[in-house]
Amino acid sequence: YGLQRKSQSNIERERSLSWSGSVASGSMTIEHNGKEFRIERNFSDRVRGEKLLILSLETGTPILTDKSVGEYFLGVPREVFESSACVSQMGSSEVNGEKTVQSLSNMLSSADEGVDTAAVLKELNAIRVSYLHKNRGGGILFEDESKINSLRMKLDEAKNATLSIEGKSENFSFNAGVNYLRLKPRTAGFVDGQRVKVSESVSSLSATVAAAYKKDKLDVKLKTIYGQNLAHLLLFGGYGVTEKNEDGSFEYTNFNNSISWFNISYGLNHKVGLFLGYAKNLGTSDPLADYDNIYVRSGLKNLDYVWRGSLQYFYLKKHWALGLEYELTTAGYGKLDLNDGTVFGTEGVSNNRVTGMVQYFF
Repeated sequence: YGLQRKSQSNIERERSLSWSGSVASGSMTIEHNGKEFRIERNFSDRVRGEKLLILSLETGTPILTDKSVGEYFLGVPREVFESSACVSQMGSSEVNGEKTVQSLSNMLSSADEGVDTAAVLKELNAIRVSYLHKNRGGGILFEDESKINSLRMKLDEAKNATLSIEGKSENFSFNAGVNYLRLKPRTAGFVDGQRVKVSESVSSLSATVAAAYKKDKLDVKLKTIYGQNLAHLLLFGGYGVTEKNEDGSFEYTNFNNSISWFNISYGLNHKVGLFLGYAKNLGTSDPLADYDNIYVRSGLKNLDYVWRGSLQYFYLKKHWALGLEYELTTAGYGKLDLNDGTVFGTEGVSNNRVTGMVQYFF
């Protein structure tokens, strides 16, 4: 193919020149398609260009062609040859040198002796890490995802609206409120095995009333909640699927629940108390589609009720607080009725617990 007139090729041309003069020449005999040819080439640093002769040794006549030697005999242009089966003289100027090894390595992995695959992979990996660190704890994508999650939280807060009223006197306080919650269970569904985008939600309401009375050694508190889907408050509740639509979306219904508790304590340094609480599953407003698509706290789909009672004793003096509590809890389990979400055939299971406490206040 000859030497291209580029800076790198000029260096190679200078290496080829005779030490005693400014002329370089050479010849080689090759066999091509069962015939022998002689190729002669010479150039000088004083004359632009080079002289080239292709001679058929069979007939003794020169070969006239407007193609380069490489393209005439190999049938491919320089770019194809250099990208497939060539390690240039510049790259192999040192026997067993690093340049030869690197050129061969580059060709095996990228078909181009000038492309260092290891360097390219290193650069690509650096770019990848800038988008997302290996521990997934940093990078552009991580920061964007954090912003998205923050916006989602703000959106959820906006969808979780609470209206409340309260009153307070010297010994008595009162609070009542109504809460509205809207959840988006899924963003995608399936139609004939294909993933599709869906727009669905489940809305719920809850009402709360709380009161407290405190005078001298007496302290009384009580609270009752009637609501739907109270799982986000770590209470009874959840929701379930009522219908599966042809477009891949679902319809939902809430579980209705009632939770009430009462606590009374008496004393100052020596204080005794009594706690009573009761929670009940009141079922759903609409029939449930099946047992699998029900989402409740801790997966307790067959829980009907829970009641709890406890006795407490506390000793308070200066920096010390000592406490002892006995607690009895009973939970009722049965079978879930898909028609209305209630539980029937209930059997109670009880457990006892004793808790001790020691605190020191600095």
